[in-house]
Amino acid sequence: MDILTSKGQMSRRHEQEAMHLFATHQPAVTLLETPKDRPARLDGLIAEGDQLIGGYEVKCRYRLTHHDLMTKFKGEWLVTAEKLHECIAVCRALEIPFFGFLYLVDEKKLLIQRIWNPKTDRTVRIRTDRTATQKTINGGTIIRENAFIDMHTCKVCTTP
Repeated sequence: MDILTSKGQMSRRHEQEAMHLFATHQPAVTLLETPKDRPARLDGLIAEGDQLIGGYEVKCRYRLTHHDLMTKFKGEWLVTAEKLHECIAVCRALEIPFFGFLYLVDEKKLLIQRIWNPKTDRTVRIRTDRTATQKTINGGTIIRENAFIDMHTCKVCTTP
């Protein structure tokens, strides 16, 4: 598993930074992570008290600024389409919203986007395209169906 490699462990530390940043902005909620020693359909669940209120997937991006995301990449966050569909399916089964957490490591900035809403059964604007991307955090290239999530309406969290 990629999480067990040195690059995977570095990404894991940055995910933890992102979750800590989230917790400073949302102290009333708890993030419950899925196990990291085996594949999971999503990274975790969000609880408030004893109730599930959301599911989430967190991704770290390096050498990407918020400005570049909004200009160079037209406000679109690339995620593997299959992963996105799996996360939405889990949240649909639980009738909870699905959130994407995009952590811009160099800026220590967390972008939060509600990707799927169970009340409307709709997603934020997402386009898909078959493109060449990095296969895993450890490198390689693969051509696959990718989702490009509109981040123009995301919430931005920075270090207080």
